[in-house]
Amino acid sequence: MIALAALWDPELSLLEWRTRLVDNGYRWDDDAVRDELMALGAPGFPDGVGMTLAVPTMLEHATADVQERLLRPTVTGECSAEEIPVAPKLNSARSFQRPESM
Repeated sequence: MIALAALWDPELSLLEWRTRLVDNGYRWDDDAVRDELMALGAPGFPDGVGMTLAVPTMLEHATADVQERLLRPTVTGECSAEEIPVAPKLNSARSFQRPESM
């Protein structure tokens, strides 16, 4: 894994920076990563409903397909929780649940 200090470039857009973090295996839920980002003065991962509610819900209940389509854009900040598409009748955590056969 490339060191955060070597990855950090203040000329990157926020989306480019967060994508670089994800592409290099850094996780939003790692306290050491957050501490190092703060020490560098680099922005961290998005904060808010997407990271505190949507991401944990998808990790716990979503199918692999949903995780593949929505986790990365949410973690990088490419989309927010409000932009996560859900079917109107399934506007709940149930829309992310795995089928009973799994």
